[in-house]
Order: sequence, then structure tokens, then C-alpha cells
Amino acid sequence: MDRFLAKDEIRCLVLYEIAEQTFGSFAEYLERKVAPLGDDAVQFIGDPEFRVRYPSIGVGGLGPQEDMIKLGSDILITCFDGNEYWRLHDRFAELGI
Repeated sequence: MDRFLAKDEIRCLVLYEIAEQTFGSFAEYLERKVAPLGDDAVQFIGDPEFRVRYPSIGVGGLGPQEDMIKLGSDILITCFDGNEYWRLHDRFAELGI
């Protein structure tokens, strides 16, 4: 991540600015970053040609949601369990995030 921009009130979620790139390129970058940590699967939801510049990420299961979207996040890096998947991921994808 290139530049820190903002955090939430409890300091578990952060927003960054990166060089503008496609979602697909950014997804490949994240895959390379998590591979050495033992993660063998990462799922990306969205149009690989979507242009991203403001990713947000959270700590553990506290994934970025509406608060980071309001701050300008255009991509949410999350770690949700199965229950949250359909309730949030699908809705965020429909919103274009």
C-alpha cells in the first residue's frame, strides 16, 4: 500500500491510496503477498477491469464495510466467515465496491 489516508474510530480499519490499477492487477499483487503466509486460496469478487485506487483493510474478522466506503474506499479487503459472505459480499458487489 502506498499511502495511509484514514482509519476508523476504533483503529481496526484503515484506508490507503495506491497507484491506480485494475482490480485484476491488484488481486494478483495481493495473492503474491499472502502466499508466503500459507494462504493457498484468495477469492476476489468484481470486474477485473474495474479501476481501483483506494483499498481498505481490517484486522481479523473486522473487515471494512460502510464506514470505509463513506471515506472513499473502492475495494474492500475482508476476511468474513460463511454467514457474512452472502449478507455483505454480495451486497457490496452489487454496490460496485
